[in-house]
Amino acid sequence: MNKAPLYDKPMPLKPITYLPRALLYCTLILCCVGSAQAKEPDWYQIEVLLFAQQPAYQRSTELWRDRFNPDYSSNPIALSSGSTTSPAEKVESAAFALLPASQHSLMSAAQRIKASPDLRLLSHAAWRQPVLDRKQAQAILIRTGEKFDTEFELEGTLTISRGRYLHAKTDLFFSKFEPMESGQQLDWTIFDEEQLDFEESKWNPELNAPAAGKTQFVRTATANLSQSRRMRSDELHYIDHPLFGMLVQISPYKLPDPAMQIKEIPLQSLPSKRPLPDSAISPNL
Repeated sequence: MNKAPLYDKPMPLKPITYLPRALLYCTLILCCVGSAQAKEPDWYQIEVLLFAQQPAYQRSTELWRDRFNPDYSSNPIALSSGSTTSPAEKVESAAFALLPASQHSLMSAAQRIKASPDLRLLSHAAWRQPVLDRKQAQAILIRTGEKFDTEFELEGTLTISRGRYLHAKTDLFFSKFEPMESGQQLDWTIFDEEQLDFEESKWNPELNAPAAGKTQFVRTATANLSQSRRMRSDELHYIDHPLFGMLVQISPYKLPDPAMQIKEIPLQSLPSKRPLPDSAISPNL
């Protein structure tokens, strides 16, 4: 029996119904990376109340034995005082700018602190910012409370970041100051031993000399609050120390869409109605 040659009837081609597995994985990875890079960071409104514990503040105990050494190597951001209430402003100028009191949501808590004889309000501030992951998050400079010469009663940094949860990291130093008894008394605890030159105070009288008619102060004790706390949005959190404390609330904030902002045009700027000249009218009409 003769068999037909194989080439008489062409073999049908099977359609490619799948990609090679390795190519499919690479495509998925590139899509995920592209979507992650395109995603903008989420914005939040941060509101903070800082206060001192009055009874504990007046006691000199082991609570004051920390060393004043804030780490500013990351160049923390100083909150600006410019108003950012206009939605037409650029996003860059709206970040890390102090909000007016009319946009604070913790006014009742601030009033309770002011009314308490055991507490002393140091600062009440609110601002908006993009919240990044821990590796990219930027620290915010905190300098508030009473001012002694060029130093502040409370100083340090606050860092807000986001991973699976929101996190607030504090590195705050609450210090006690006293008037300088003489020009030779300095707060040597803020320097490293290698930076000290004790002999210079002998031949350079201007090194420690106080300004004429002005009281100078020296830091006599410091308490440090270094803590990382997991946060929930829209909840009020209390971060405390025996000498001072902080109330913080982190709320989601949606940036306004610039395309939805319609600028009002005053009627005075509109052209007045005038009749068309005869030459502008078509003769075919």
